[in-house]
Amino acid sequence: MRGMRMRKTVWIAVVAVALGVASSASAMTATLGEPNLVGKVALDVPITVTCDPPSFGLEMFFQTVSVVVEQAAGKQIARGSAAIANSYPQLLFPCNGTAVALSVPVLADATGPPFHGGKAVVRVTLTAEAGVPLPCCPGSYMSPFERQTAVVGPAEVRLR
Repeated sequence: MRGMRMRKTVWIAVVAVALGVASSASAMTATLGEPNLVGKVALDVPITVTCDPPSFGLEMFFQTVSVVVEQAAGKQIARGSAAIANSYPQLLFPCNGTAVALSVPVLADATGPPFHGGKAVVRVTLTAEAGVPLPCCPGSYMSPFERQTAVVGPAEVRLR
């Protein structure tokens, strides 16, 4: 009976530690630069991202960046979007507390009008996910998981 009570106490402590790791949140911030207009059909959208290292015992394994751009073009709206994602070991940016500059290419939607110089609205969403690496299977992760997210916008920018 005493051995069973001890195992139950140890199990509860392990679960509490695991839940504590899962609920601790790291910080991610992002800033948006002025997009560069390329041939009226593409934009280079500069983003600076900073994220914290994951909690102890967790490893960063997946990151995404998505960008949506909309611009009034007469009575229509020029639109474009892009999403990039990468997983361990080829992450998009390090999560080590330092600021990293990215440039995301966005193509105008071919079914609508092209972009032009002037004001536009941009929304950027970034995520970074960490988990417990499985020793048996490189590139495989299990819970607890931790996610950092940053959203910028909708923000008005000037296309040049």
